[in-house]
Amino acid sequence: MIMNKAMKSCDQCARQHRIFHRGRCLRCHEQELVADRLVRVETNFLPASRYNKYLMDLFLVYIRKLKLRAGYACQAESLKVIFEQEKIKFVGTWQDIYILSEKYQIWDTNYRATGCAFKKIGRMLQGLGVIGHSEEEGRNLKQFEKNLQLFRSAQNLVWIDSFIGMLKKSNRSLRTQIIYLQYLKHLEAWLSRNQPTYEFKSITEKIAARYFNDLKSDFRSQNHIYSIFRNFHKFYRWGERGNYIDKNPFEGLNISRPIPKKRHLSEEDVKKLFRFVKDKRSDPEQALIIVLILVFGMTKEDLVHAQLSFLQDGRLRILIRKKKKTVGGKGISRGHVLELPMIPQWIFELQLSYAKWWKKRLESVHQIYDRKPLLLPHNNLYAVSLDSTVLERRLKKATMEAIGWSVSSRLLRNTCGVINTRSNDASALTKLGWSSKYSFDYVWLQREIVGPPQLDK
Repeated sequence: MIMNKAMKSCDQCARQHRIFHRGRCLRCHEQELVADRLVRVETNFLPASRYNKYLMDLFLVYIRKLKLRAGYACQAESLKVIFEQEKIKFVGTWQDIYILSEKYQIWDTNYRATGCAFKKIGRMLQGLGVIGHSEEEGRNLKQFEKNLQLFRSAQNLVWIDSFIGMLKKSNRSLRTQIIYLQYLKHLEAWLSRNQPTYEFKSITEKIAARYFNDLKSDFRSQNHIYSIFRNFHKFYRWGERGNYIDKNPFEGLNISRPIPKKRHLSEEDVKKLFRFVKDKRSDPEQALIIVLILVFGMTKEDLVHAQLSFLQDGRLRILIRKKKKTVGGKGISRGHVLELPMIPQWIFELQLSYAKWWKKRLESVHQIYDRKPLLLPHNNLYAVSLDSTVLERRLKKATMEAIGWSVSSRLLRNTCGVINTRSNDASALTKLGWSSKYSFDYVWLQREIVGPPQLDK
């Protein structure tokens, strides 16, 4: 291979490039110019509040860990103007980030360094544990906005806006708001097909009964039908109290509540799972995920936000971030730290195997901040919290390897509850950090064994 005469070794990066200025290649020269611009931005910055300065510092830390591009300097200068003129409200969720992103639109497609400045700040806040995962909250937000746009009646929208406002003041989760919108959207669509008007206030007890008869004819499960009834009952009870209607049309309906059951894996499948996690040839990440859910009863939210450190004897020390409680949600009382035991021997060997795999994987992951997540991305990108759907995919792949069919985290955790209450004593679950009420459900509720899905012949 004949080297191009115009190509020389850069004095700064020592790579073969065309020399642009004073012995440096164009890329190194650009980084030097951008670094000077960032210093000038930081030196002359007069924020409108201390919180604005905090957000600017997060942005600068983020981009300085990357290869500097001119687009980053433009974003920093735009942020400087905004943060000097306006006081930014506290950012607690990715929804707040998306609102700021749409409001100011600080992205520049003229440079390779594209991307939104506020989303970069959001990734830093996510890494610090201030806000949750962007993709998951982003999907929920888009779904919420989409459902809201599909309502046809202006009068119904007035109801919904007021009702959603009440849910937000009550600290209801975005997911709860989406469920209400989906059910109400289905009700409006049904009214438009079967009634002369599709306004919610036109519903009588007779119409409500006909609606649920149609749901039963659509082969909806009893659980689904009762969930719809319960939400409509709450919605119209709120409307009655707010003088939107004179009487709740769902008050007189008798929709039976199905008997709840705890669905769990068979004893044979549990034995297969334990054989898999004890096998030294198994993937250490797959084995650890199964153990943490099946043995220690961790939820998928626990796993995606967990941080990892190591004890002197090589055991794993897992820092669990408690999820913010919402009204009606089941609170998690598990301690903040879980130190895995040394006995039995196979679980200690699994910890050593995972630690070796994890440290090697961490070297290839781009770290913007000092953060050690328990589960690392497989794409070698930033060490941020995984999306819960990514965890579900990894778990289903692991259980497919272990027992031949995919198992959800909920079913696996239910199996943990059943295993620990075989003697009708829920104390073992409370020691794992489960609430006493939720643990007691495993003592008295009916149980149902779940097997692999049957393929149609």
